[in-house]
Parts: sequence; structure tokens; C-alpha cells
Amino acid sequence: MPTRPRQPKKPERAARAAPHAPAPTLIARLWHGVVPTERADAYTAYLRRTGVRDCRATPGNRGVHVLRRTVGRETHFLFISFWESRDAIRAFAGEDIDRARYYPEDRTYLLELEPTVTHHEAVEG
Repeated sequence: MPTRPRQPKKPERAARAAPHAPAPTLIARLWHGVVPTERADAYTAYLRRTGVRDCRATPGNRGVHVLRRTVGRETHFLFISFWESRDAIRAFAGEDIDRARYYPEDRTYLLELEPTVTHHEAVEG
């Protein structure tokens, strides 16, 4: 029976197989905001048009998740974006990557403009 020629290993597979290869870097950027519950659906649509779209269009972005939770008359949003490096985050957020990035209409929705975000290194996922 003839054998098929062996395909070269995919780069990510080869990196996993190497005993001392550095683990791929993934940084999660977390932002939190709160809107009145009656504006939550409108803010969700606004986030899709602004922050979600801009994050995904930035080189080095590895994905975006937007979570929301309603507590009484307030809806909390947790915006999590994933990045390959701090330089990629800078391309989206500006030089001070710990400062939250806001869009002009955010003030019409949000109850407060929280000044900072947090960054976390992924260790599993």
C-alpha cells in the first residue's frame, strides 16, 4: 500500500512539541462599565459598533468577549479582549495601556467612566 508523503508540522504543533519552547503569550484586557438597565440593549449594540469592531480590527487582537449582568436597575458590562502582546494593546488603547479607552457616546450610556482597566496573562485556555 502506498504511503502518503508526510506533511510538515504546523508551527503551533511544532512549538508545543519542542521541550523548551516558550509558551505563547496571551494577555486579557478587562474593562468594566455600568449602564441603567433600560439602556442595556442599546449599549450592547453600541459596543458592537465601536469597541468590539475596533478591537477585532487591531493587529494582534485574538478575540473579544462581552459579558453583561443585570442587578436591579443597573446592568454591568465586562469587556474582555485578548491580545498577543502589550504592543498590540498599545495599538488599540494608546501609550498608557492601563487607561480605559472611551468613545464619544459612552457618556450618554455609562453611569460612570471608570478610569482604568486591568491586564491579566493567560496561563491556561
